[in-house]
Amino acid sequence: MSSIDPVRLEAAGGFALPVAPSEAFPLFDPVRESEWADGWSIRAVHPAPFRLETDAVFEVPGPNGATEVWTVTACDPAACRVEYLAVSGHDLVRRVTVRCDPAPGGARVTVRYLVTAWTPEGAARAAVYNQAFIEGWRQPVLEALMRGRRAR
Repeated sequence: MSSIDPVRLEAAGGFALPVAPSEAFPLFDPVRESEWADGWSIRAVHPAPFRLETDAVFEVPGPNGATEVWTVTACDPAACRVEYLAVSGHDLVRRVTVRCDPAPGGARVTVRYLVTAWTPEGAARAAVYNQAFIEGWRQPVLEALMRGRRAR
């Protein structure tokens, strides 16, 4: 594994949803994210069973076959805001902030990634975290919301 000068990328984006922030926000809980994110599945480390709270830790399979370790660094369900720190392999760290705010007609979901990589392989994996990646969440999240409404 070769080293490079650390690469720091920041990506921010968002999208509107036709539901209240309090209805949208639960889909960004790591457990419920599996309802809209292909291949997403967590293994609770602490607490087990998992619950969304500050300092909770979980693992997910990473895109490169390595296990990613995620920590909830801040969680405020009343404000519909959560922040995660994800460590992927030995060369990539992401801080991910998700918030759902009131907006005309529903909610505005805002996502911010702060990504640091320090190998060429980590830098290549980091490049996917951009505004288009974030905005690509809208359709699968919207479909999960609609499935949930039909199931009720």
